[in-house]
Amino acid sequence: MGVTMNVSRFIALYDAGKPVYKLWNEIQYSGKEYMDEVVVKDSSGRHWEVKVRCNSEQKRYLKIQLKSMQTRIIVAAADLFKQNDSLRITADEWHVFFLLANYKHDGELYAFAHQIINKLVK
Repeated sequence: MGVTMNVSRFIALYDAGKPVYKLWNEIQYSGKEYMDEVVVKDSSGRHWEVKVRCNSEQKRYLKIQLKSMQTRIIVAAADLFKQNDSLRITADEWHVFFLLANYKHDGELYAFAHQIINKLVK
């Protein structure tokens, strides 16, 4: 039997803890938050390592790297992180990876992440 997840409640709890977490993040990581990572395969069978990140100004972004090559890095930002250097994603797309990083075995989240990766790396 699976666990039912109420996404809106999860996001509300996350939002409620932001001030304390922001302070801890500033002290621990100088404002650059590495939340977690997940590996997602694209339609060509390549494995992409996606690092879910957020900085102290609440700018959400992903660092995407081809697992077999450590040189190519794609930054996808939900909040105009570095407009000239990053691809644009929606807040919902960022949340898909955030949730997938925490619920790695969720097939539905993985399917959404797979679609997003295909769009970003084509």
